[in-house]
Amino acid sequence: NASHVDIMFEYADGLRVESSSDPGEIERFIPIDRSISGLVLESRTPVVMNDVQNDPVLSERYFPRVEMDPDAQAPPVSVLVAEVTLDGQAIGVINVEAAPDNRFGESHLEFVKAVARQISLAITHAALFDEDNFRTDTDRLLIEATSRDSDVVMRQVLERILGTLSSLTFVRADAADILFADPQDQQSLVVAYSTNNAD
Repeated sequence: NASHVDIMFEYADGLRVESSSDPGEIERFIPIDRSISGLVLESRTPVVMNDVQNDPVLSERYFPRVEMDPDAQAPPVSVLVAEVTLDGQAIGVINVEAAPDNRFGESHLEFVKAVARQISLAITHAALFDEDNFRTDTDRLLIEATSRDSDVVMRQVLERILGTLSSLTFVRADAADILFADPQDQQSLVVAYSTNNAD
């Protein structure tokens, strides 16, 4: 029986709790370099430990103990942490904690890893298909292209795309292009507008 479950996603040099069985934990920031969740994210290896208090490495990385009181002891707790990935890239973790008498085993780890895979699929689906406002705004800009300067419209479309992608924690887009088929050569594409100065 788990007493606490957090789902965290990577932001900059830390993890932010996006979902938690304790609503007060949501949006809490967890440093990567001082946490068990960060250790899993860096090593790409899950952690299953039924005695964090007596593990010299994990007890030192049990956050928020160090942040709140450097002299405090890690609590007696069992932890299970597994990574959430997208296209093979680690983007966050699921962190499960329970009282030490509720011991985690291999079957618990396999279950949490399966849940992590489902979360990754849900994120992908949301990113690809649930951006209704994004699609509406982009369509509106393209429709307006007939009455406005096309370069301005294409720039706005690309900025909207890059802005939306940047809001997703697992995408780091640096540049975007709009390309059209070359009227003189149907096997080639022509860059109509690009945010990359090299194009």
